Amino acid sequence: MEKNWPPLSCPNGDDGTRIWSHEWLKHGTCSKPLITNQFSYFETTLKLREKVDVLAALQKAGINPNGKRYSVANIIKAIKIGLGFVPNIQCNVFTVVGPSSIMQLYEVYFCVKDGSLVDCEKKIPFVSACTPFIIFPKFK
Repeated sequence: MEKNWPPLSCPNGDDGTRIWSHEWLKHGTCSKPLITNQFSYFETTLKLREKVDVLAALQKAGINPNGKRYSVANIIKAIKIGLGFVPNIQCNVFTVVGPSSIMQLYEVYFCVKDGSLVDCEKKIPFVSACTPFIIFPKFK
């Protein structure tokens, strides 16, 4: 877990148990009755993680974390072609220019059914809307 799901918050002595507990309580418990405990949730999640390389799928389509703007439709298409399923995309505000905001890619959500990755058929209610073009920010 420390290798594949490390706590990325500021150093505070957290050994990861706080974020892992949060993930289980917020996301894992909704996978019941298929997954009934924390160990099974993280085991299943890490196995699914091995199957997806979002960055490689995006880069294969010429979409790179370089601070440039890309079409949300092209991002979704690249993931569909590269990984075989349609994700949900979450954006947040990168910067405000005058009366409008420039959005950036914030998170990519996957939908799971019976332990397999499947197309996300509808938008997740809490996921913030993206503008048609968004920035794919640089990261280390």
